[in-house]
Amino acid sequence: MTKAQDKFDAAVRKLQKKTGELPASSQVKMGNLKLRDGWLYVRAEFTPGGKIPILLATVDKAVGVSNFDGNKLEDYRNFLVNSLKVGYSTNAASGKASELEYTTGLPPALKNAHLIISQGNIPLIHLPIAAIYNPYTSSANLDDKYKELTDVVLLNSGEPISIELEFAQGAAIASADKKYVEIALRGHETYLKQ
Repeated sequence: MTKAQDKFDAAVRKLQKKTGELPASSQVKMGNLKLRDGWLYVRAEFTPGGKIPILLATVDKAVGVSNFDGNKLEDYRNFLVNSLKVGYSTNAASGKASELEYTTGLPPALKNAHLIISQGNIPLIHLPIAAIYNPYTSSANLDDKYKELTDVVLLNSGEPISIELEFAQGAAIASADKKYVEIALRGHETYLKQ
């Protein structure tokens, strides 16, 4: 069996176990839901210090910036996260999140921060960014840039999702440029069969 098939099978098993936890809108049509490969991302400008929200309810879905619906997933779109990555970039100007490559090495303040992904005020992922980021890969293989999770994490449709960076007290990044971060989640998502 291939690694991709193993991931897909794990996602199916997790979804079957979690069926009771899915929002009512998804449960009603569970027999009509299918799984497909999925990728969620949000790219945002940030200033280090304390807890910084990266995914905002006010951010509309926009190609190159975010494929979340504000801070939620659309009805029937539940997401099973099996890996994630953090990317970083800088630019002299604001508003450039969709125009940058997120391949710059992470500065110490960001590397030492934590990534927190929560839903319903429950932290589902809380990891130091140093544990996610792989600075040693020069591989063109995208898989090398993602951190595999030991268990699949379920993000439910229609419920607010929080993605935050938590910096050490007094953390700063010595650069006059604007700072940008990319949080990317890979896995499988449900969709409604037509």
